[in-house]
This record gives sequence, structure tokens and C-alpha cells, in this order.
Amino acid sequence: MAGMDTRNQTKKTNLGTKQAIIIGAIALWVVVGLALMVWLFTPHIALGAGVWLVGAGLLGVRLTVPARMRPDWLNDLHIFAVVGVIIALGLLTNSVIIYTGGLETAELGAEWLFAGGLALIGALLHVSDSWLATRETDSASYAMGGRVRFRWLALVPGIILLWMVAEINGRVLEIDALTDIATHLQFVMWVGGVTLVGFGLAGRRISDKQAATPRRWPPRGEFILLGVILLAAFILRVYQLEQAQRFLVDEIHFVNPVIYLWLNGDIGLFQPFSSIAAFPYTYPYLQMHTAELIGHNLAGLRLPSSLFGVLNVWALYLLARALFGGRVALMAAVLLAVMPVHLQYSRIGLNNIADPFFGTMALYFLAVAWREPARRVACFAWAGVMVGLTQYWYEGGRFLFPALAVAWMALIGVMAFPSVWRQNAAPRYLRALVVFALGAVLVGAPIYYTLNGIERPLAQRLETAGLRDDTVNELDGWQAMLDHTANRLNQSFLIHVSLPEEALYYGGDEPLIPRVALPFFMAGVFYALWLALTGGVKSGGRGRAMAQAGALLLLMWIAATWAGNMLMAQGRISARYVVEFPALALVTALGIDLFVAVVVGHWPRVRRWALVGVVGALAVWQVNFFFGEYMERFNVQSREEQVNRELDVEDAIYRSVDFEAFTRVFVVGHVAFLQGDLNNLLRFFRGDRDRQTVFITSTTAPIFDEIYINQNVQTITPNAFFIAPDNALATELLTTVFPEIIGPFYTTHEAAQSRQYALYYLPALTDDVAFDETLSEGGSAPGDVAE
Repeated sequence: MAGMDTRNQTKKTNLGTKQAIIIGAIALWVVVGLALMVWLFTPHIALGAGVWLVGAGLLGVRLTVPARMRPDWLNDLHIFAVVGVIIALGLLTNSVIIYTGGLETAELGAEWLFAGGLALIGALLHVSDSWLATRETDSASYAMGGRVRFRWLALVPGIILLWMVAEINGRVLEIDALTDIATHLQFVMWVGGVTLVGFGLAGRRISDKQAATPRRWPPRGEFILLGVILLAAFILRVYQLEQAQRFLVDEIHFVNPVIYLWLNGDIGLFQPFSSIAAFPYTYPYLQMHTAELIGHNLAGLRLPSSLFGVLNVWALYLLARALFGGRVALMAAVLLAVMPVHLQYSRIGLNNIADPFFGTMALYFLAVAWREPARRVACFAWAGVMVGLTQYWYEGGRFLFPALAVAWMALIGVMAFPSVWRQNAAPRYLRALVVFALGAVLVGAPIYYTLNGIERPLAQRLETAGLRDDTVNELDGWQAMLDHTANRLNQSFLIHVSLPEEALYYGGDEPLIPRVALPFFMAGVFYALWLALTGGVKSGGRGRAMAQAGALLLLMWIAATWAGNMLMAQGRISARYVVEFPALALVTALGIDLFVAVVVGHWPRVRRWALVGVVGALAVWQVNFFFGEYMERFNVQSREEQVNRELDVEDAIYRSVDFEAFTRVFVVGHVAFLQGDLNNLLRFFRGDRDRQTVFITSTTAPIFDEIYINQNVQTITPNAFFIAPDNALATELLTTVFPEIIGPFYTTHEAAQSRQYALYYLPALTDDVAFDETLSEGGSAPGDVAE
């Protein structure tokens, strides 16, 4: 027996005939494939495909040869992985360089991108799982969690409060007691109702048979780093918040509702404030309060966006940590904190930036629900609440995040179904999904209750900015549909990697993703695709399963955003992509982590400092770019290159803020604002809550003649005239009709000087209204300097 055991333990040294044939076939496949690649394709495609062929061939050989017979080099192909990743990075970097040519070089750039992707996939076949991003998960079974009962004393009052606010806005039942309710009280009822519904649905545990596992809080050092990142994100978003861009970036649509809130103290919080920007008053309500807090200026209008921008960074950290661990989470937080396009939307007074916060939080709670079954019901409840809250801001988040959350849950359910079914936990998850649906419906329903009650479209922004009827009529066949789809997907891709947007929200000359970060983003996309499809060559355990689920989420997130833009009239508008900004940062972080892990994965300390160096360098470059080259370029675009804009009318309004009451302001020139918008903007800057005391009128130069002056200028009040500096006729006319007029005066704001108006000031010519004597003596008009 002893001799037999010894013989059985002796390693075989020869392959069997079948194994030898398989290895020979693999070798022939690789050699012939490489020859065909060199013959048929350009060198860069042949190089990328060659790395993939060799990597796949080596993997086939390794799987064919029994473990006991493998030589050491076949078990550890670290060198091949390193070389493959370096080649992939070179190909992807060159793709970025080629894409700078725009549409003319897009096809060639796509070839290099494809080659880099093939090389990266080939290298990934031999990357050790220990190098890659994983997240430790709750090792307990899916059946954990015990029984949970709703907190009815919180849930019922919460439902009642949300219904009352919905009825106040929608007037479906026309209850007299719910009319003329102050907007402040509506807001308190809304926030209170949402909180009570979430708390009530989260419930309380009534069975201790399966106690919840203790929460694993991040290490103290990670907490400190997160605090530093959030502080830096806040500083970057409030630094020169008003002065860096002292003009409106489509923000007049949010100035007007602030004025409406001043005028009407019981306006409906959920009612659309415009027929074009058909969004509820929730965001302008916040802007009204921040303006009261720090001043009636652009900084006060934009502060909510800055705060939501910081909250975006925090939410992304939570989601990334739940899926990929703390290392990737911190990198993703830094990248989002300094991403130029995210900085821009965090520094302008538009509600787009609120969407990704609530959507990302919903996805975070779903991730925790699957990772920690003991907290399943509470996390599903709060995920539903967050999905419901996505309905109150921009329409992009309203449509994207509910669909994304449901689709992701369905995919995770398919992936986890064997384990869930085997552990008899399916009923618990079905109940948790019902809780999720209740949270989403109860919190999100008031907005639709309102729109239905006041007979407004449920998706009015989509109706005004979506595909035009003539475009839809042209899509009358499969080929037309396919061509439209391909064109729009290409537009969505190019705005990320090659072309600037078609509007002036972000503007500039760069794509959404900074070119310096693009190779890592592209690598992250291919890595996420590989991980989503394979789970990793040596995958196993719930940690890798969460990373695979996270990769699926990122790909779905980006793809759904691009698909949604196929429904819009214009495909390259950055405002429609704000919902995916967290996903872009997280994918880039995955790409960085992959490259550094493969190259220096054997040296943990070197790896840590390499990650710090790469992320730090990217952060410094992007901040310097945003406040330097980008800000200078965007100011020129907005002041000098914008259609229907001649001179800087916002600067003229700023210079009118300190005029004494009852001053009449005239702007002579083409102005890209409606008359009411001009007066609302001036009123907001002056903080005239009770009544407007300074009025502004615009007219064009041909109309501004002596007849116009006689009909519109009243000398019993002060008058101010903003005229183009080169308009000699208007200047001569004013000085002839009003010898007492003084000026010209010019702006003190440096950025506006190239497109400024000259100011002429006419004090009141009677004693009925006092006027500033310093002006009659040749002093400066408020906010200006004399020539």
C-alpha cells in the first residue's frame, strides 16, 4: 500500500496526447492569427490584437495543462500582464492625441481605441485578483435580517403630510382648508413627510434570532482623508463664485422664480415655474434662502449648486466604497471634486447638479442592501426614498435613476438568485423590493399628483427639447432608426473624448473628460466591461461579486445616459450628461487603479504612493486648467462669441445696483434678455423684495432718437444711460438734449472691460427727487470709474 501511495503522489511529467494536440492547436492559432493581423491590418491594430491573441493563447495553455504539471512561469505571467498594460496605455494615449482633431480624425482615433482595448483585455487575462479592486462583504447568508415591522406611527403621518402638500399644489379635491398655504410651511411639510416615510418604511427589528452584523466603519485615516477631500471640494466650488463668471449661464430661468416667491408667499412648491424650464420651485426655494444668507448676487444664487456639488462627491465616495473598497472610493472622490465640468455645474445656479446626488445615494443604499443582508429592509426603504426625491429637480434624473435602479436590481437578482433561492431568502428580498417600491412611489408621487391636477404635461421639458416632429417623421424604417441611433451614440461619445458641447453651459474647447484623464477613463471602461462579463478570471466570493455588480452598474449608467440623449433634439449638450458625472469619475478611478496595480502590484507601499502621485498630478492639472485656461476661454465665449449678445448687459445691471430709488435705467443696444427678465435680474441684485424701485428699459440704437427720449425720459427722477462706447450718435444726442448729463463712466470689473457699456448719468433736474451732488461735480457713478 505504501508503495502504491508513493506512486500515486509522483507527478506526471508527460502530457497526454489530447492535451498535446490542444496546445499545438492553440500555438498554431496564435501564430496564424498574428500573421493575419500583420498582413491585413495597420500596425497599431495588429499590435493590440497581437497582445490579445497571445494572452488568450497563454490562458488556453494554462487551462489545458494540469496544475501539477505547470512550470512556474505559466502559473505567474506577471511580466506579460505588465507589458500588455503598458502597451494598452500607449495605444489609448495615442488615441486621445488623435481625437483632438475632432470629426476629421474620429475614425482613426476609434481604431487606436479599439487596439488599446484589445491589448488591455489580453493583459487582464493574466492579472492577479489580489491586485484588483474588491470590497469585503458581509459573509453572512442572504437569509439574515430577521423580521422587520413598519413604524406605523411615523409612516402614516408621513403619508398624510406628503398627500397634503400634493393637494395644496395640485388642487385635485379642491379642499378649502388646503388653500393659500405658505410656501415655507409646504417645504417643512414636504421634508417632514419624506423623513417620516423613510423612517417608517425602514421599520424596526422584531426578531433577534438573526441579529444584525456590526457595521464596519472606515479607518480613521480614511475618514480624515475624506474630510480633506470634501473641504477642498467646497473651497473649489465657492472660490470667486461670483466674480469668476460675472454673467448668467442660462440662470435667468432661476432668477425669475425667486422673484415670484418674493411676490407670492403661498406659491405652490411643486408647480412648474416656467413653460420651458418646467421644473418645480424646490430649487429656487433653496436659492432664495441662500441669497438671503450671503447676499442678493450670483454667489447667493449659485451656493445651492456648490453645496450639491460637495454632496455629489460624498455620495460617490459612499457608493464606490460599497462596491470597490476604500482605495478606489477615495480616488473617485478626488477625481469628481476636481473634474472641470463638475466644477462648472457646481458653480452655476442650475438645478442639474441636484440629480446625481439623490440618484447616487439611491444606488448606494441598494449596494449596501445586497452587501449586508442584515440591513436589507432599511436600505431598500431609503433607496426608494432617494429614487422618489430624484423627481423634484431636473428631468434627466427624473427619468434615468428610477429605470437604472430597477434594471440594476434585476441584474443583481439574476446574479444572486441561485444563492438566494438555495438559502430560502427569496421571500425576504421580495418583501424588501415592495418596500423599495413603496418608498419611491410615496415620495415621488406628489410631483405627478400636482402636474395632473393643474393639467400640465408630465414631461414638459422633454416635449420642448426632445426630437422635433419632422425628425421623428423621417425615422420611418429600420435603416433610418439605426442611422439615427449610430449618429447620436457617436455624438455622445465624441462630446466625452473629442468635441466641445454645442451650447454654453460648460463651453470651452475641450470634451467633458479632460484629455489628461482620458486614457485612464478608456482603460476603466474596458476593465469594467471585462469584469462585468467575466467577474475576473479567478473570481470568487461576494467581494468580487460586488465588484462585478459595480462594473455592470457603471456601464449601464453611462449607456442609459447616452441612450436618453437619443431622444433629444441636440445630442451634444453637457446639461443632459450631468447625471452621469459620478460614473465618469468612478470609471476613471478604476482605470488608474488597474494600471498602477498591474505595474507595481507586488510592492504595496510603492503602489500606494504611485496612486497618490497619479491622482494628485491629475487633480493639480485639472484645477489649474479650470481656473486658468478654461475660465479665460469661457469668459471670452460668453461675452464675445455668444449669438444675440453684443455687450455685457449683466455688467450694466451690476453697475445699476447702487443707484438711488426711482432711477430709470436705459440700455441702448441689442440685449439677449426679455424686458421682464432684465427688471427681475436688477430687482434680485438690489434685493427689492417688497417692490421694485429701479427700473430698466432696453432699446436698439436706431430707435434711440430725440422722439424716444421725449416720450420715455422723465427728468424729475435720475436717469442712467448705458451706451456702446463707439456709438457717437447716441452720445452726441444725449449731451445735446441734456447738457447737465455727466460721463462717460466705465466698469471696474476687468473681465467685462472689452465688452462694456459706457454709462452716462443724468441726475434729477428738480428738487422733487434729491440727487447725488458728487456726480454733478464730476465724481464716479456707483461701481464705475471716470474716463
